[in-house]
Amino acid sequence: MEDLNHLHGSCACERNQYTIIIPTSSTSLAQVFFDNSVANRRSQATPVTAWLRVPLDFYHSTTYAHFPDETHHSIRRTFHTPAAHPAGLPTRRQFCGYCGTHLTAWNEGHEAHSADHLDITLGSLTGESVRRLQELAILADADEEDGDEGDEDDEDSMGGVIASSGRTSASAAHRMHNRGMPYFEEMVENSRLGRIKRQKGGHSSRDGRMTVHWEVVEIGGDEPTSIETSSGGESNKRQRVDE
Repeated sequence: MEDLNHLHGSCACERNQYTIIIPTSSTSLAQVFFDNSVANRRSQATPVTAWLRVPLDFYHSTTYAHFPDETHHSIRRTFHTPAAHPAGLPTRRQFCGYCGTHLTAWNEGHEAHSADHLDITLGSLTGESVRRLQELAILADADEEDGDEGDEDDEDSMGGVIASSGRTSASAAHRMHNRGMPYFEEMVENSRLGRIKRQKGGHSSRDGRMTVHWEVVEIGGDEPTSIETSSGGESNKRQRVDE
């Protein structure tokens, strides 16, 4: 019997609940990508959205009424977002009719994938399921090292960057092409969020009985600081910056 991986998610009020069943032998069919296209920013009201794309037959959903007068159609609502081009087909977006959580998007005319795939908002998955995505190497771990610098990011036709199954690095969300949001980028760049640096390192004792790992996170600051990792058992040195 084939090994199956069950992922779970729901809207904020849990009236809409779904299960994604991914066979271990078919994890390459699931992809995580980040979309920052104009159409997606308007429909999501956020600069970037993370999606999980899976074949339609992997996705199973149901609705739960909290009160007697609630129906399946009032709980799961559908809106068709017009295509950016007149010849294009609209995108079907499903969301909760009570809490408003956006759950899925589907477009049979999408150039980047066939009509038998569905996009699910990554934020609607449970925390346990997101961790399971990392274990399956579908969602890259934030602690993983970047891939070869010469590799190009794989960009879909809607402006998103695919970040799944090791095809791109964990920081793909920060290297999206054609962002077209200078006001947002400038706002972040000139804030504390734009000056976060993370350094990791460690060393082992000469007899191999003790290993020390360290991590330094720097937020803000007018002058950059440097961290030097010495070899052997010598201590690490960090440049002191006078205020």
